[in-house]
Amino acid sequence: MKKLYFLFFSLILTLFSFGQTTVFQESFETGNSGTASINCNDGFGDFFTRTDGTDISSSYQVSGGDGSFFFAAQDVDATECGAGNDVQFLLFDDIDISTFSNLTLAVLIAEDAPSDGNFDWDGGDLFYIEVDYDNSGTFTKILQFATTATSGFNVSTPSQDTNLDGLGDGLE
Repeated sequence: MKKLYFLFFSLILTLFSFGQTTVFQESFETGNSGTASINCNDGFGDFFTRTDGTDISSSYQVSGGDGSFFFAAQDVDATECGAGNDVQFLLFDDIDISTFSNLTLAVLIAEDAPSDGNFDWDGGDLFYIEVDYDNSGTFTKILQFATTATSGFNVSTPSQDTNLDGLGDGLE
């Protein structure tokens, strides 16, 4: 009888675990990686591109990704990436969530460790995620990483910006 209870419990537990639906997933393997504001890569240290890591700076190492390809960004305001344009974006458009509730966003984000001891983020640098959940054209910031310094070159490590004020105040 104990074996039947265990089997019954296992079946019920399995049924409950099937209630999750993946609405959207992008692993960058296919090249259908949204719309980038610019696609640039000088083969060294200035890039904003989908890559497998072989065509960007050899000092830029990423591990633990979801597949072979990833989207990488470094020194995005350099001449090769549209000098003076500090803001670059990657847009995923028209993901219909209208029939879903209790959504969860899962993102793999990495920052390369400095090999020379310098923190590689300039003061004031930001990385953030915004969503337009009702297709109105109005975006809401939901996650941000920022430097802990407001100015300077290679002066800060990125930290989560928990209050979205442009300064990192959370976990690195």
